[in-house]
Amino acid sequence: MDLGPNSSSVFGARLRTRISSPLSLEIGFGMGSSDRSVIDPRLATGPAPVDTVDANWFLIEGGFQIALTGARTIHGIQPYVMLTGGILAGRGEVVSDSLLEAEDVRFRYKLGTRALFTAGIGIEWLTGGPLGIGVELRDHLWKVDAPEGFFDGEVLELLEELGLDGQKSEWTHNIELSASIYYYF
Repeated sequence: MDLGPNSSSVFGARLRTRISSPLSLEIGFGMGSSDRSVIDPRLATGPAPVDTVDANWFLIEGGFQIALTGARTIHGIQPYVMLTGGILAGRGEVVSDSLLEAEDVRFRYKLGTRALFTAGIGIEWLTGGPLGIGVELRDHLWKVDAPEGFFDGEVLELLEELGLDGQKSEWTHNIELSASIYYYF
């Protein structure tokens, strides 16, 4: 039901160190500031957005990168794949004015802190000096849990009448396309 944060720019940094010819270890940190739709499942027409609030978050990841050509390049280009894991945490989460009442607490979505898994591919152009220029495509995968109130008897009956399926959680794909400048020392 699109409970999580919407698309946003991410500001962050990554540090990689080569362990062997094809293998590098990576740690990274990123912060995003986006918004998210506030969904109310109690509406007669079914779950729908009733407001938009800020959704700020940060992520910390660690993992590895495997250069497909080892320590070599093809005309200065080095393709690679990466796998990382870490955490994603909401920060300064805002409560919508439409869900301020005490009985609305069960219907509030909270990003909280959750596990994050990432897989991706990239290419890097090694300039021959201390700089490298890279482009990456990553898929950040994390689990979004529906609030408890989404599974109250009345809400489940409404979803059934509308032919909708109520799921407690779902894994979401969050695609990142990035351009990077690397400095080797």
